[in-house]
Amino acid sequence: MMFEQHRHYLMEEMGWDLEQLNGKLLPFLEYNQRRTPGLRASDYLELEAFMMRLNSSRVYEKRFDLLGDSRIATAFRRALVGA
Repeated sequence: MMFEQHRHYLMEEMGWDLEQLNGKLLPFLEYNQRRTPGLRASDYLELEAFMMRLNSSRVYEKRFDLLGDSRIATAFRRALVGA
């Protein structure tokens, strides 16, 4: 589970409580800025808007699964991290 993978960062390093893990607070901004210098909060908001558009237009009666095992989801994640 993704939460378990990042529990130490979220709860201990950043001191967040579960109630504070709201996407609008951008809990992973600082974490990702370490890996991608220059990353801004506005980048997160643009990505969120993009994902909302992807998921609001159903393709083949199925929403886009960013964490899925499909080749498209894998390529999308690679493009996001620049790998």
